[in-house]
Amino acid sequence: MSRIVYVNGEYLPEEDAKISVFDRGFLFADGVYEVTSVLDGKLIDFDGHAVRLERSLNELDMPNPISKEDLLEVHRKLVADNGIVEGLVYLQITRGAPSDRDRLPRPRNNQADRGAVHPEQAGPGCDRESP
Repeated sequence: MSRIVYVNGEYLPEEDAKISVFDRGFLFADGVYEVTSVLDGKLIDFDGHAVRLERSLNELDMPNPISKEDLLEVHRKLVADNGIVEGLVYLQITRGAPSDRDRLPRPRNNQADRGAVHPEQAGPGCDRESP
């Protein structure tokens, strides 16, 4: 069974998920990530992760493309749709793929930020992320 992921506002089977090879997160590590644990089908310390995410985005002068409430709903849907009892939800927000990858980031109100979230199912005794 394929995992369901959330990329740029869409829920997709993982094999259909695509990002541009010119995405600044891919080319320059110009992005932020958070990993939220799931135990017994429940997100662990989502609020703490959301606060840290907002702080990290602010430090990079990147706008948050999704509200905390909507992000929580995305996480919950991924946990439910993927049947995660024990595992992880990995979130990455990047500056996206500007038309000219060598330019400096555009001013905040013109940035094309992208977000991707995908679940990780942990196997029994697994203490690392799945590939």
